[in-house]
Parts: sequence; C-alpha cells; structure tokens
Amino acid sequence: QTTPPLGARAMARAAAGAADEAWRRFTPSTVKGDLCMARTWALGKGGQCSKKHADGKDFCSSHLLGEKWKVHGRINGPIPEKKLAEFERASGASASSSSRASPAARPRGDDAPSSSSKKRPAEEASAKLEKKRKLNPSA
Repeated sequence: QTTPPLGARAMARAAAGAADEAWRRFTPSTVKGDLCMARTWALGKGGQCSKKHADGKDFCSSHLLGEKWKVHGRINGPIPEKKLAEFERASGASASSSSRASPAARPRGDDAPSSSSKKRPAEEASAKLEKKRKLNPSA
C-alpha cells in the first residue's frame, strides 16, 4: 500500500474542510436541543424543524416517519450532496447558480417552496384547475 503524496493528502483535507464549511452555511447559529434535529429548507437558508422531538428520539414523529430527516440531513451534520447543491443554487453560491434554473433544478422536499407559493388561494385554485384541464382536456 502506497501513501499518497503530501500534496494529495493536503488537498483531500482541504476538500473535506470545504465540504464541512458548506453545510454549516445552511445551519442556524443556534440549535435548540428540545426541538427536532432535522434540517429544513427554510427558503433555501436551512433551518431547524420547529416541532418537539419525540420522547427518547432526536426527531419529531413527522421526520422519523420514513426517515424524512435524511432529505435535508441533521441540523448538526452534513447535508446530502444533491440537497447541498440545491441549497447552494438557491443561495447563489454555486457557479451553476442561475435565475433561469429549470423546474427540475428547483428544490424539492417536505418544506421546499412550490412555484405557486406566492399566489392567493383563489389564484392558486384557479391555476390548479387550469393545469388539470391542460393535462386532461376531456375532464
């Protein structure tokens, strides 16, 4: 077994440090121990779930169900690679960031913003009905 050159090890440490720094940018400055330890989307800024954690568990019942907490990760740990890229795109920190991002590049998850989140309820209902008509004209 060969040992990588010093430069390669230093680069690996720097990359690990950069990855560690990246998820911390989407972590609130204060983590509340009595709340669920799941990270949430929070408009692309990263936040902590506001629900109380289940007795003897780190997460609330919603984030425990189907291990939903894994979507954004623990509030005090790394963010899954694909989700981290979404956080970075949303914050404009990534080189691939663009205001022209396709719908597929937009964040998804239990608390990700929807494209209709800024509409009034009546407008939203009308938009949903219109979309349904386009998808199924015979209905």
